[in-house]
Amino acid sequence: VNIGILIAVTRIISRISADNYKVHRDANAF
Repeated sequence: VNIGILIAVTRIISRISADNYKVHRDANAF
């Protein structure tokens, strides 16, 4: 496995997870 691809996928997953967490938190705020 190319380490560069692995890092890129990890960054994408972490960013999506952070976005989902932020949206979920904002939704609970209302």
